[in-house]
Amino acid sequence: MIKELRPYQKEIIDNILQTLKSSNDPILIDASVGSGKSLILSSILLVLERAGFKALCLTLNSTLIQQNAETYNLQGGNAGIYCAGLQSKSCEEMVIFGSPHSVTQDIRNKGQISKQPFRLIVIDECHN
Repeated sequence: MIKELRPYQKEIIDNILQTLKSSNDPILIDASVGSGKSLILSSILLVLERAGFKALCLTLNSTLIQQNAETYNLQGGNAGIYCAGLQSKSCEEMVIFGSPHSVTQDIRNKGQISKQPFRLIVIDECHN
């Protein structure tokens, strides 16, 4: 079931997409609890998937990885999960939700994820 975006979420998404088009600088989204960060994230990643770009979203907590991937799929995306704790190491999808530990280990071992041409890497809960 696709959720309808609130006006402030649409504004955030538009601003982020505009910044991504015009700059390579990092972007920080500071949003409070209950503001719909997963929905905002999903909307941005859907634009990338539909444009044919690969993206990686890293999150420390396997529960949040699962929730973000589910939200993304409910919004119409096709997410892969790369997280040993969730017993999934899928790299075929355009958008992958994963744990920093699993991804780092795979890069060190020159595994599948190290060969992916990610256009965008998102760090969810980056304050951790």
